[in-house]
Amino acid sequence: MNCVIIGAGNYSYVLLNYINEQKEKVNIIGFLDDDVSLHGTLILGKPVLGSINLLESLYNSHNIEAVYCPIGNIKSRVRFLKYASSLGYILPNFIHESSVVGPNVSMGKGIYIMPGTIVMPSATISNYCMLSMGISVGHDTSFDEGVFVANGCNIGGNIIIKKETFIGMGATIISGVKFIGENSVIGAGAVIIKDVPDSSVVVGNPGRIIKYNN
Repeated sequence: MNCVIIGAGNYSYVLLNYINEQKEKVNIIGFLDDDVSLHGTLILGKPVLGSINLLESLYNSHNIEAVYCPIGNIKSRVRFLKYASSLGYILPNFIHESSVVGPNVSMGKGIYIMPGTIVMPSATISNYCMLSMGISVGHDTSFDEGVFVANGCNIGGNIIIKKETFIGMGATIISGVKFIGENSVIGAGAVIIKDVPDSSVVVGNPGRIIKYNN
C-alpha cells in the first residue's frame, strides 16, 4: 500500500524512522507540507512532494491509498486527517512493536502509539489520537477524538479524557479522577487528583487551574 505523510516536521521524521524499522513494511512515497521552503527536499530519502492540497490528485498521480499525519498540533492533525478521510484515503493506525495494547481495547483510525507504551485491557482510543513514548494507560480509560499524550505519562483506570485534550510530558492522572474536560491542557509533570472542567489549563502537584483556553 502506497502512503504519504502529512507534515515534514520532527514527529513525521520520527514516525518514518519507526515505520522503516518495523517488520511489516509500509511504502512511504513522500511528505506533504504547506511550507514551500521544504518542497523538493528529502527526509530519510523521501521527497517533500508539495502542499497538502495535493491530496486531491495524489491518488491518480502516485497511486496513494493511505495517509499518516503525526503532527503535534491537535487541531491541525484532526483537520488534516478528516480532510484526507473525506477524499477517500485510508487512515492507518501505527503501533510500535515495543508497545503493548491489551485485549478488548477499542481503537478508531488515524491513531499513533509510539515505543514503550502500555494500554491495559478494555481501554478506548478514538480517532486521531496520538500517544507518545513510555505511557501507561489504565484499564477502561477512554480517549476521545484527537487527544495527544506526551512522553512518560501515567494515566489511571476508568478515566474519560475528552476530545482534543493535550497531556504534557510526565503528567500523572490518578485513578479516581472521572474525566479531563474537552480542549484542556495538562502541564508537564502535573499530578491530577480531581476532575478537570472543559478548556482548563492545569499545572502543578497537585494540579491547579491557572487559566481557561479559548
